[in-house]
This record gives sequence, C-alpha cells and structure tokens, in this order.
Amino acid sequence: MTTFTTESYEFTKDGGKVYAAGKAHWPAVLRLNLSRQQAFETAVDLLNRLKHDPEAQSVELVLFGAMQRNPEDDLEHTVYDPAQR
Repeated sequence: MTTFTTESYEFTKDGGKVYAAGKAHWPAVLRLNLSRQQAFETAVDLLNRLKHDPEAQSVELVLFGAMQRNPEDDLEHTVYDPAQR
C-alpha cells in the first residue's frame, strides 16, 4: 500500500494584484504545460462549462498532475512607491 498526500492549491487570476509606482505586480504565476491535444481538450471543456451554465460568474478547472516550482523563474520585486514614505 502506498500512502501519499495530495496538495491542493487555488489560483485566482489577478488575485493579489498590487499596484506600486504605477505598475501592477502579482504574487504568483501559473504556467500550464500542455500538449497541443491537451490544450484543445481543456479549451473545449472550459467552453462547454460556460455553454451549459451561462449564469456562471466563475469556472473551476481541475487539472491532475504535478506542480513543480521553478526557483530560477522566481522574481524578487522591490518597487519604490513615493506614496509610501
């Protein structure tokens, strides 16, 4: 028997957006690495969900796979904002 823990994350597009020095900054980036076929199937799935529930204010997309952190892509932001003296 194999036991493991599944991590669950929620990503909200434009969530956590911060404006500083006239520019928008975000705390996270999500890159989906999909084959052409997987991308097509995902797009069709999203469109079908919207078609069947035209009143929906949001759509949940559940993807199973591995989430891998890429520290070399991390960005450290230091933004000077004169309004915060």
